[in-house]
Amino acid sequence: MLELRDATAGYGDPAGDPAVLSGLRLRLAPGERLGLLGPSGSGKTTVTRLLTFQLRLWSGQYLLDAQPVIGTGWAVPAEVRRKVGLVLQSPRAAADPRMRLRAAITEPLRTLPRAARPNPDLAEHRLARAIKLAAFSPELLDRLPAEVSEGQLARAMLARAIIAEPRYLVCDEPTASVDSATALTIHRALAEVADSGVGVLVVSHHEADLVNWADRVLRLG
Repeated sequence: MLELRDATAGYGDPAGDPAVLSGLRLRLAPGERLGLLGPSGSGKTTVTRLLTFQLRLWSGQYLLDAQPVIGTGWAVPAEVRRKVGLVLQSPRAAADPRMRLRAAITEPLRTLPRAARPNPDLAEHRLARAIKLAAFSPELLDRLPAEVSEGQLARAMLARAIIAEPRYLVCDEPTASVDSATALTIHRALAEVADSGVGVLVVSHHEADLVNWADRVLRLG
């Protein structure tokens, strides 16, 4: 279970600056589809930053599988950080323009500790599984980001986020930069990821999208 308990957080000095979130409770189980809904300024980005170890709580607790998460960034143990994957709103911002998509998608495997890195056969199996779940065409693996459409790149970055097999996936407005047909494909792919046992949180300000996709919707603001 991924949990925020009575989470209060913001930016700047807790003693003098206003909190963006106050007393938030959030729970995401493995295999669950959770929507996080709210207008601009309601704290959705703050929740995303908290859950992906980019921001420290002012008060409350962040628990991953019943273990407290302390600190941010590299201060969080790698085995804890690997439990949570992130899909950014802009796939162009997430992709290295110089890296072919095969290398970009499999890069998380190469950053694993040496003892945990899969052998070449297992790495190829994980790649095939990730692109299938993300509905990404294998014929595009040797292209550069500039050589594929925004929707194709979004699916590639989804494959990248899941290839190291996180237990939870945080998706920050994952369909904001794509057309409606591609958005439907991505929502279907995220449903399949959840069906595979990964807890998936989708952040959005589009209520209809979340209501149709999620098991539950948590509303901010």
